[in-house]
Amino acid sequence: MQRILLCLTIMMLTVGLASARPADSAEPADSARRAHARSYDVWVPAAGAAFATATSAVARGAYPHGFGVTETAAGPDRGMGYIRFAPVALPWVMKAFGSPTRSSWGRMAVSQGLSAAIMVASVEGLKHSVSSLRPDGSDKRSFPSGHTAIAFMGATMTAHELAPRSPLYALGAFALASAVAAERVLDGHHYPTDVVAGAGLGILSTEIGYWIGDRIFGDRGLQLSEPPLTENLNLSYLQLSTGLLLPLGRIDCGPDRISRLPALSVTVRGGLAIGDNWGLAVETGLLSMPLVVKSGVSETYVKNLSSINFGVGPYMAFTLSRCFTLNVEATAGYRVNFGLNTVGDAMTASGGTPTGRIGFGGALRLSDRFRCNANAGWELSSYKFTLHPSDYYSIKADQTVKSLTSSILFSVSATYDL
Repeated sequence: MQRILLCLTIMMLTVGLASARPADSAEPADSARRAHARSYDVWVPAAGAAFATATSAVARGAYPHGFGVTETAAGPDRGMGYIRFAPVALPWVMKAFGSPTRSSWGRMAVSQGLSAAIMVASVEGLKHSVSSLRPDGSDKRSFPSGHTAIAFMGATMTAHELAPRSPLYALGAFALASAVAAERVLDGHHYPTDVVAGAGLGILSTEIGYWIGDRIFGDRGLQLSEPPLTENLNLSYLQLSTGLLLPLGRIDCGPDRISRLPALSVTVRGGLAIGDNWGLAVETGLLSMPLVVKSGVSETYVKNLSSINFGVGPYMAFTLSRCFTLNVEATAGYRVNFGLNTVGDAMTASGGTPTGRIGFGGALRLSDRFRCNANAGWELSSYKFTLHPSDYYSIKADQTVKSLTSSILFSVSATYDL
């Protein structure tokens, strides 16, 4: 699949560069220049993506080394081998049916061809250099997730090409990319850090590819441009977030130890403005946390503890300019855990836990109704685990442990202002 994508990339670059001529321009120069008026539209998302990739790499390095894998059969794909390309194809399909996009055919081919080349090189380079074993034990190409990188690359391409028409195109593409990321974790193909790193590389590669494309074409071939931003007085929104939850502390369970590895968090959040600078938000989301049991010198990957989260709480926004906003939020909720389904029920978890979180972050407005966010937060919850004797996991005795725990959450978001 990577060879096919590389061949298509070369074809796109060849055709696109051949069209990089003044006649490619489709709009007056003053209209085209508005698309370049905010150069930080590229570098702020790129910096956020680079931070997500670096955080994932550090968190992945903190995983136990050499732990055993209990299942060695690859899980189902659920069609993600094809679905991951849907966000990439969307701008081309829309353009083929006569819908305007930001770029002409040639300009889009060059920008997206460069993006794909950078993404393939970075993902394949890391897969070969890191040599990380997958949770299902099928191979050592786990870090980073190529499926997720392609999906988020396509979502970022859709945001560039179609968000000037409607931000809903971008939000839908990022929702599909997040679904790909969640499937890769839930079905045991990747660890959470793998998919967050893949998402970061997909976004970063696209931003760099489009930046190079803009340098090549200048004002030529711009067919959609954003009008100047108006003052943002609307605090109601719909938001999609993807990130990592990093549990703090370790769990000693008698002679055994339970390690909670960095977890994937995917959240849908809606906010309703109540006052000039504040509102009330509700959210629901998925959390998937890998668990490792250490008994003596043996460390074994158990399962992912997956859960559904529900929450509600106030938020405040502080507008620094027409482009930048700071936000603070507090959320109280409940997390419902799914069963672990371990061999012989060797390990079980509580049915759920109340949660409380405080967070802060910043937002860059890319248009009047679309912005990207980077957020950090601190969460308080509880846990209860029970271990039963098992040769499969090298557990020697019955043990139960429960306590309060805290975690740090990092996330990036795509937000549609209502």
